Amino acid sequence: MKSKKLKGRKLYSIIETYIIEVKAFRMFPSIKKARKADLISEQFKERIMLAVTNVNGCSLCSYAHTKFALESGMSDTEIQKLLSSDPDVHESIPQDEAAAITFAQHYADTRCKPDKKAWLNIVERYGNEKALGILGFIRIITMGNALGARLSGIVNRVKHQKYDERTTVITSVLYFLGTIITMPFVIIQVLVMNLFRVHLI
Repeated sequence: MKSKKLKGRKLYSIIETYIIEVKAFRMFPSIKKARKADLISEQFKERIMLAVTNVNGCSLCSYAHTKFALESGMSDTEIQKLLSSDPDVHESIPQDEAAAITFAQHYADTRCKPDKKAWLNIVERYGNEKALGILGFIRIITMGNALGARLSGIVNRVKHQKYDERTTVITSVLYFLGTIITMPFVIIQVLVMNLFRVHLI
């Protein structure tokens, strides 16, 4: 049985992934604070995850977070709207979460380079602590998408299922080798940036 190809936007490069990993790892304390203060519900988190995954086009992440979203109590209809760029999706999103979901999509659309005014609007709407929690989840799922799209390309080829035509086995293996090799440098950079209190965004 011949595998069918899935199309999507350009995958993140190893250099982009390095930057994504640094940004994501720096957000763990902010995520922890937001969760501890109960500022971001499980459904809110999953809406963010699905919105970003839809833009980045990671089938592995879509599958996983569809499951998590259903477990959190989200309806199948809302999940499908988030994953299909349905213009009516904002009708099912709680009004106080809409700005964050729009920002999440914007963050992914701009390949992790959001407009400064858009970010300041999020801070103004939600307050600094909650805004950083939102940003944290956006960056974590972006890292998941960057890695997951490559991984699903390999796995689906092996299983003779629909695979992502943006990937090849050779480039994906080289990508993961590069990610492993650069990981110590990612950790060192995160520690140095935290030590000097470099701004998170």
